[in-house]
Amino acid sequence: MKTIGILMHKALIHSKTILVGLVLSALVIGTTGCGTPDCLKRYDLRGYSVVLEKGACFGQCPSYRGTINGDLSVDFDAMAFIDPPRAPKGTITREVMCELLNEIQASAFTATVGEMAPVADAPVTKITVKLGALKHTVEWNLTVPKNLRKLHDLLEAHTYRNPTLLSPQYK
Repeated sequence: MKTIGILMHKALIHSKTILVGLVLSALVIGTTGCGTPDCLKRYDLRGYSVVLEKGACFGQCPSYRGTINGDLSVDFDAMAFIDPPRAPKGTITREVMCELLNEIQASAFTATVGEMAPVADAPVTKITVKLGALKHTVEWNLTVPKNLRKLHDLLEAHTYRNPTLLSPQYK
């Protein structure tokens, strides 16, 4: 009986993962080919966010959490070795949000599973897509999964390297 309970629990977790993937994918399916700032008018992005998190290493690796929210705001949480300093709040354009939504779909993000290599000093990187209480996270510690490289670079460009986050003395 215990074995049946474990199997049912595993099946429930698997079905929840598929459901989360389907719901998050459904949000971005209609944005393909959207190249104008008006593309977001069709979507309610309240409660939507995409997070890029870079973990710490034993050296001086930049460690931070950058969140792009559905309202086009950017939250930046500097955890360690961020130079020059960044402001905690910034913004992106509607075009960038369209590009981000398109890339989430194109990368098959919700079907991706990251890899964790057994390396002690490899910082963990995570990308999380959230829609309300639903979320999907992919994490890895060495090489960005091939299908997520463009998404990773886009998130890094608009969080860690976002010019609206740079302190005025560094612009």
